[in-house]
Amino acid sequence: MTGAPSIRLEAPPEARAAYLAGVYAETAGDVEALMALLSRLPSKPGARRLSEWRALLEAGDLEPVALGLVETHYDPAYRRSSRQHQRPEAGRIDLAAVTGPELDRAAEAVAALARKS
Repeated sequence: MTGAPSIRLEAPPEARAAYLAGVYAETAGDVEALMALLSRLPSKPGARRLSEWRALLEAGDLEPVALGLVETHYDPAYRRSSRQHQRPEAGRIDLAAVTGPELDRAAEAVAALARKS
């Protein structure tokens, strides 16, 4: 599997943050538990950012927190992993949003790329 070609799915950070905010909305209701998890991230956000995120979470504004995580945690971790496990790329699919219709379109595109391989 590690030698198999990959298919890259790309979506704007804001679209990914909106998706993550929806997926984690229930978890974000427990601000203390979420803050405990955020403080243990390997890429330390720092006291100032954690304080900003806490204020946003307490206000119920999860999307900017999710965007911060995309930019400071998820994307850097993905780049590190990609450098360590370089694989041939079978294609790239760009998504405008991470929503049902876009995900359906991406799934069809993945299937088409897989048939070509």
